[in-house]
Amino acid sequence: MKKEEIKRIIVVHNDNDFVRVWDWIGKIILQTITEKNICFEEMLETSEQIEELFYSLIPVGIEFAQYRCGNNQRPLEKSKLDYLVREFTKTIKFKYNFTMFDKDWEFGGSETLIIDLEKNQSYIH
Repeated sequence: MKKEEIKRIIVVHNDNDFVRVWDWIGKIILQTITEKNICFEEMLETSEQIEELFYSLIPVGIEFAQYRCGNNQRPLEKSKLDYLVREFTKTIKFKYNFTMFDKDWEFGGSETLIIDLEKNQSYIH
């Protein structure tokens, strides 16, 4: 799907352990979708590119947004980080241009990420 066709993105993940990660990734994705880089280029053009960026941000989000900003200030061991990334990515589902009446909306946990391009907002529901 082309970026111009996307109005809203819902990313469903039924776990509430990574609120900081979810929030940070949503803000980065929104900024990357809506702004051009320093060379006035658009960074993301399709839904596939959005999802690739999303997945690539998960390890950094877990390492820094969750653990360095949270109560645990120590770096994670690589094996622990790999485990958390695997667990975190197991149940992620993307849906584009959803409405509040879609069934995916009902099944989102406390970490349902919504990126609303029309309102230029990213928030957790």
